[in-house]
Formats: sequence, structure tokens, C-alpha cells
Amino acid sequence: MNRAEVEHARASPKRTTSKDVKLGVRLRRLRILRGVSQTELGARLGGLTFQQIQKYESGANRISATRLYEIAVLLKVPITYFFEELPPTVLEPIDNEVRTLAKSMTAISDPVLRRKVIRLIETVAKRH
Repeated sequence: MNRAEVEHARASPKRTTSKDVKLGVRLRRLRILRGVSQTELGARLGGLTFQQIQKYESGANRISATRLYEIAVLLKVPITYFFEELPPTVLEPIDNEVRTLAKSMTAISDPVLRRKVIRLIETVAKRH
């Protein structure tokens, strides 16, 4: 058995691993990009406290498959989003303008219009 297999074999339902931490980092990043607070996400998940969301995001508590599916649906991503490799760099803080832009973009349901808005932003950014 390699080291990863040993870690997996030892993990009980109550123990967390580095994979739980990575999953929590992705959850936090996505939640912030969507402009959703920990309190709001908890409420949408059936009344969880913001502390429970914090524990998920820090990797202190494991996220069940059912709960992860519910989170993916609420935050409008495929569940596979949580299992893609994270870049090795530390995530930079996201400022309010980026949050506002991300939230506004996800509110545009028409993909053609959303693409036009992206092109507009790219054009303005290249000129300044």
C-alpha cells in the first residue's frame, strides 16, 4: 500500500484528511465567487449554522456525498467541480468588485448575452 492508500484506509467517517481540506477550499472559493455568505448557504441547506459551513470550508468536518450534491446544485456547478485539481498556488483574496462581477455574471441566464458581456469587459481591459 502506498501512503495515500494507508491514509484512506485509516480515515474513519469522523476523521478528516487533506482531501477534505482541499474540498473545503474549493467550497469557500466558489461560495465567495457566487456572493453567498456562510449564513445564507447554511440556511439554504436546511438550516445549518454558519459555524458548520466554516467547518466544511476548513476541512474540520467531512461533507457527505448527499450534502456535497446539494451544495453543487445550490451553487450551480457540476459536482465534479469539487474534485478537480486545485492549483498549487495560494488563492488570492477576492475583493468586493470581483465578487459583485461574478455574482452579476451568474445572474445572466442567457449564454449569448453573458458571452457578449465578457467580450465587452475584455475589450475595455485591453484598452486600459
